[in-house]
Amino acid sequence: MTRVLPILLCVLSAAAPARAQPAHEATFFDDLARREFAARHYGAAHRHFAHLAQLVDSPGAVYNLGLTAALANRPAVAYAHFVEYLSRADVDPARRADATRRVDALRGELALVEVRSDPPGATIEVVGADVGAWGVTPRTVA
Repeated sequence: MTRVLPILLCVLSAAAPARAQPAHEATFFDDLARREFAARHYGAAHRHFAHLAQLVDSPGAVYNLGLTAALANRPAVAYAHFVEYLSRADVDPARRADATRRVDALRGELALVEVRSDPPGATIEVVGADVGAWGVTPRTVA
């Protein structure tokens, strides 16, 4: 007796997977970050806001990075984000006032180092830090 075995064939597409448009990705990460923030999961909110900040050049996203880092008890990271935020133009005076107040308070809590280079404009990176570049020289970092 001859047996017939069914054969399952899978056809794989060689096309690259579709990638969401940047605006959709930004909305996705913003929603995730805000949900984590509402749940008081500040570390997770910070990670999602970091993804958002890579997609959009927004002072508000940088401010949110500072706020979530501060609430996650990461003062040096919060300081870096708030200083970056204050170097940008933003139309929200309340947010700017809050960031200024927070930077002033953090200055009293942190050891600060002024980093300079010749010529100026060198990218500052801290080994083991997860904020990426901390700006360019000259700059004060925590």
